[in-house]
Amino acid sequence: PDMRSTSVSRRRAPWTAGTGLLRERRTPAAGAGLVSPVGERARRLRGSRDRRPVLEGGRAESLRVGCTALAMRLDAPPAPGARRGVTVGFRISAPRANARFGTSGGQARFGNAIPILASHRGGRPDLDPYIALGDPFFSRTSRWSARLRVPHGWHIATTGHRTGDRRTRSGRHLTVLAPRARDFAIVAGRFRTIAATVGGVRVRHLSAPGAPRPRARRMLSTATRSLAAFGHRYGPYRARELEVVETPGLESGGMEYPGLVLSEASAETVVHEVAHLWWSSQLGSDGWRAPWLDETLTT
Repeated sequence: PDMRSTSVSRRRAPWTAGTGLLRERRTPAAGAGLVSPVGERARRLRGSRDRRPVLEGGRAESLRVGCTALAMRLDAPPAPGARRGVTVGFRISAPRANARFGTSGGQARFGNAIPILASHRGGRPDLDPYIALGDPFFSRTSRWSARLRVPHGWHIATTGHRTGDRRTRSGRHLTVLAPRARDFAIVAGRFRTIAATVGGVRVRHLSAPGAPRPRARRMLSTATRSLAAFGHRYGPYRARELEVVETPGLESGGMEYPGLVLSEASAETVVHEVAHLWWSSQLGSDGWRAPWLDETLTT
């Protein structure tokens, strides 16, 4: 991806993310734990990387915690209330795996793949190890702005809502905004898409072109009814869109990201993953130390 001011731009086909830049801007606040007195920041690098990220505006220390964490030391500590930019260049190639991060069945999934800023606990970065089982993660919300180039015949499902859709000779240029999201995930593939609107939220269901249409309609209905029911019980769903991608044989059965659900063709799994949009997405919890907090409320 090519991210500038927390924006993503796909400069190559979406199944392999190209090299690019990531810049995040933060205003340090007392007790926020984002920047230490010596100007150190930690970033989580989940999933596989082709090479070590390249930095601008700081210098990198060695990768640690199973190569999933990168400590960055700013060139100079920012003054109170000031802003500093850090740019990280990286490349992501999804492995062959029927998983949240992998390619399988004509889909490329980039879940837990894009770097995020590490959260802090007691003034120190929280660097719990990455594991592929379940979703034992915690991250703070960020503003994500994405620009994606999509080849003809391909469709993209992402976190956030679409703010632009321009068709060109080479394909479609999409712009996506997620004002407050704890993570950002992308799925690319040759999908058939159906959609419905409930409570002002646009819900899309994406499945393989050969998937049974009645099943896709049932899964879409399950998602919309779940969204309405949980909104009545727990409060409004605070995003404009929700995309549900049918992922046959996914090793975990299902997985949720802000505004994006991966699920096998199971109504029970769809309901469970949609519930996570409240418990762990809108209301964050520590999935490593207390996974029962969100799993109990979604089961």
